[in-house]
Amino acid sequence: MELSFLVLAQVAMRGLTSALVEHFNHPQVVRQLALALAACPGKHWLEMLVNDDSGNLLLPDRLPRRPGALQITVLRSPNIHEIRAYNLLSMRARGEYLLFLQDDDLPPASGRWLSDALAAFAALPTLGLLGLLTGGSEPWSGLGPQSVRHWQRRGGLRVCAACSGLTALRTKLRAPRLRLRLNGSTVALQYAAWLNMGPFVMRSVDFAAAGRFATEYSREGQVEIRRAAPHCAQRRAHLLPQPSHPAQMGLGFDSELSTRVWTLGKSAALLGAPCDVSPCEAEGDRASRRAAEHRWQRGVGGHGTAASAASTAERFAQASRNLKRYNAAFAAHAAGVMASVLRANLRLEAHPGALLSVIVLRTGADSCAGCDAAVATLAAMPARAGLREAPQLKIVDTRANSSAGDRGLSAAAALHQAVRATRGKWVLFAHGEQVAALAAGDIHSAPLGAALQMLERSEDAALVGRALPLLVAREPFVYVRGFRDGLHAYDAEFAARFKLSGLRALPPPVGWPS
Repeated sequence: MELSFLVLAQVAMRGLTSALVEHFNHPQVVRQLALALAACPGKHWLEMLVNDDSGNLLLPDRLPRRPGALQITVLRSPNIHEIRAYNLLSMRARGEYLLFLQDDDLPPASGRWLSDALAAFAALPTLGLLGLLTGGSEPWSGLGPQSVRHWQRRGGLRVCAACSGLTALRTKLRAPRLRLRLNGSTVALQYAAWLNMGPFVMRSVDFAAAGRFATEYSREGQVEIRRAAPHCAQRRAHLLPQPSHPAQMGLGFDSELSTRVWTLGKSAALLGAPCDVSPCEAEGDRASRRAAEHRWQRGVGGHGTAASAASTAERFAQASRNLKRYNAAFAAHAAGVMASVLRANLRLEAHPGALLSVIVLRTGADSCAGCDAAVATLAAMPARAGLREAPQLKIVDTRANSSAGDRGLSAAAALHQAVRATRGKWVLFAHGEQVAALAAGDIHSAPLGAALQMLERSEDAALVGRALPLLVAREPFVYVRGFRDGLHAYDAEFAARFKLSGLRALPPPVGWPS
C-alpha cells in the first residue's frame, strides 16, 4: 500500500521544479527571488524551499502566480551551511527537477533561462548537471593566484610563498563557446569538467543517486539553544538558536559534484544565453546589452558575512584541504573525465562565425608574400573549400623557432598566445604559403574542407596533421597545453603528445601540404 502511494506521488510531481535556497543574512534578496520565480513566464510548475540559516527570514507561505501559485516552505536549520542545507532541502523537495539557488543571486528578467534549462535536459539524455554561472576544462582553476589576490583585497591576508603551489590553469569558462539546437531555438552550451555553484539544475533522481553534495567538504556548525529574554522583541520565540561554533565554508563542493557526475556516466554542462535572442557570436555594445538581459545578477545585497584576516586565512586553508580531498578522490579518473568532456564537445555545433580560426605564422622578415595570398585565399575559402562561413584570420609574427631571448617571441610561444584571441571550434596553424595549397581544388577536393568534414563526422578525432599545417580542436589543444617553447620541432612534438588527450588523430587527406 505504501509503495503504491510513493509511485503515485512521483507521477503527480512529474514536471514540478523545486527551487532550493540557502539563506544567510539576505532576507530582502530572497523575497525578490521569490517574486521573480512567481513571475517566471511559461507553463512552469514551481515550488520554493528555503533554509533559514541566519534566523532572520520572513516569507509568506504562498505568492500569487498565474495560473497557480508559488508555494514556499521555510525550514529553520541554523548554522549548517550550504552543503547540508541543500541536501536537507532536496530530501524535502517534491519536484522532478532541483534548482539550486544562492541567496544573493537574482534571475534574468527575460525568464528564458528556466525553459532553456529544462529543454536541454529533454534534448540530452545523458545530461546530469547543468550550471548557469561558470565552469572550466580542469578542476580548481579558481584557486589560483587571482583568487588569492581577491581574498587579500577583502581580508588583508598576506599569503606566504609556500602557498604558490596552487596555480591558475587559465581554463575557466565564463561563457559557452559552442551551441545546442533546441525546439525552435538555439542556446549557448558547452560541456565542462567542473561547474561553479549558482544556479545548478539537476534531476532529483540523479542528485539522490549521486549521493548528494559531499558533506566532508565542510564541518557542521554547533548550535546552542538559549531562552529568549522576557523583554525580547521576538516574544513569540521562547527558544532561540544561537551559533556556538560556526560551520565551515564548503569551498569546492560544486566542482566535486560536477566531476563526480562524469564518473557516474552522466555529463555536466554550462548553459549560456539564447542565441536566437542574444546572438552568441555578436560583439559590440548592443550585443553586450542584449546579453545582459539574459545574465544573472550576482552578489546582490553584498556579502552575508564580514571579511577579516582570520576568515580569509581560514578560507584559504579550507580551500587547500578540499583540494587535497578532490585530488585523492579523482586523480585516477582525471584522464577519463577529460576525454569524455572533449568528446562531448566535439558533437556540439560552433556558433555562426566561429567554426574555424586560421593562425598564419610569419617568420623572419617583417613582410611575407605568402601572407597576402593567404588573406585573399581565406576570403574565397567558403566557396572553394566547402566551408559554411569565412574563417577568422590571425597573422602571428615571430623571429625564431627556438627560445625567444631578445629576438622576440618564439614561434611556439607566439602561436600559443594567439589561440587566446581565437573563438573557432577548430584552429588551423599554418605558414602563409601553405594556406593556398589547403584550399586548392574545388569544393569536393580542397584538403582543408575534406579534413574538416572528416573531423566533424568523427566522434573522437580532434587532430589532422603531424606538423604544420595542423588542424586541431581548440579545447583539446588547450587541454594538452599546446606547443612547448624552446623546441625546434614544437609542432611535431605536439602531434606526438596529443595522444595523451584520449582523442584520435586522423591522417591528412590527399593534397595536404607538408
